[in-house]
Amino acid sequence: MIGSTTVLLLTAVFLGLLNYFSVYYMGVLSQSAITGLRNKLYHQIIQLDTHFFESSKTGDLMTRLTGDVSNLQNLISSNMLSIIGNFFYFYRCLGLYFLR
Repeated sequence: MIGSTTVLLLTAVFLGLLNYFSVYYMGVLSQSAITGLRNKLYHQIIQLDTHFFESSKTGDLMTRLTGDVSNLQNLISSNMLSIIGNFFYFYRCLGLYFLR
């Protein structure tokens, strides 16, 4: 018979592995999404009229684009996974509360 300490240790290892893979795949997903967004922005900017580039400062455009993409990258980070998990945890607790 397996002891409770062994079960606890195996559970901790299993949860650690799940956490590792979820953070890893969320990172891959977020980097993929940001790369796609940057590519779309680049192609959109390239198609703009030359008058737009003559009337706008290059530094302002670059600052705006990199700042906006950086903000979105922070939003899609692994914190998003914990927010989604907490959302489901909240509704699960709420459901258990009303079932009792």
